[in-house]
Amino acid sequence: MAYVPGDMKRSSALLFLAGLLCACAAKQDTPTAAPSCTEEAKVCPDGSTVGRTGPACEFAACPGDAEPEPDAVMCTQDARECPDGSYVGRTGPDCEFAACPGGGEPMEPASATEPS
Repeated sequence: MAYVPGDMKRSSALLFLAGLLCACAAKQDTPTAAPSCTEEAKVCPDGSTVGRTGPACEFAACPGDAEPEPDAVMCTQDARECPDGSYVGRTGPDCEFAACPGGGEPMEPASATEPS
């Protein structure tokens, strides 16, 4: 078999292109590494501890920490007496007084000043 100078150049060029293609394909498949958070701990009101987490390395929520939902309704804390002597408060979403446990409607509060 005779040596042909052009075959060597073509082979080298093909090998170079194949290597470049493999390198680019491998680079696209490489996942990004997760951030490494510091090993600090926050002491929660119940005595438990939580560490930092997530891409921003913020402290995790403490057990029992429930943030109100964005559409949550906060009602006033007043109460009314029921005919059976129990009391009920307001409930969402319209902040109406809850139904009395024994039936009936909560009584209107007596006004502070009675008409004379």
